[in-house]
Amino acid sequence: MWLTRNVSAVSQTDDVMAMTKTMTNRVTNRVTNRMTSRMTNAVTNRMTNAMATTVLTTQVDIVGPFDLREIATMGFGHRDERSFDGVMRMAFCLDGDYERQVGVEVQQLGDRLELRVQSAGDPLSDAEVQALRKQVARVVSLDHDGEAFHQLCLADPVLARVHNKAPGFRPALFYSPYEAAVWSIISARRARPQGIALRSRLSAEHGATFDLAGVPTPALPTPSAPSLRPGLMSAQGGNRAGRRL
Repeated sequence: MWLTRNVSAVSQTDDVMAMTKTMTNRVTNRVTNRMTSRMTNAVTNRMTNAMATTVLTTQVDIVGPFDLREIATMGFGHRDERSFDGVMRMAFCLDGDYERQVGVEVQQLGDRLELRVQSAGDPLSDAEVQALRKQVARVVSLDHDGEAFHQLCLADPVLARVHNKAPGFRPALFYSPYEAAVWSIISARRARPQGIALRSRLSAEHGATFDLAGVPTPALPTPSAPSLRPGLMSAQGGNRAGRRL
């Protein structure tokens, strides 16, 4: 009887040790996988950032009253600037298939915007530079003549009072339908600051980060990035051309 009990106790002890070892291995594997994933992402980001190079300076003409400060500090979507140092920083996926990531420093110089452009990977082609200029113009509502609206406001006493509060103001828009689709998902049923924080984390961990006038500014991952769930791919279906939407 005594021997039987001891054998049973030893057997139970062995079972407990085996279970403990299995659980420990599982936890260790999970921690290792997470650390490996984070290290891989960090290395990938550093490699991507290392490829980010200032490739060109271009410009966008301004027609009508325009104030970059008003637009940069508007507070829209993920943008939440509380101050303005003369530079509006943009990092986004370039129009087209959204597989090129770019960073742009935008400054207003009189009747034009000066764009200092960085790209991840190869230099931008002429067609991509043209697409970038159009995209930036659309984001800051310079893709339409603002002079006609200005004259309309001046001719109407009611509109004039409102217009004079911020005569150079124009609405800031999403970078693209793809970016709008991503924002609609990550900001759903969340307070705006939470959506901003989540987008920043997603971009920093899986997108390209550009040093724009001394401020690290991450762009969203491209649509083909494995880190994005299929739900974010809804922007790929149908018509994604920003100019059509």
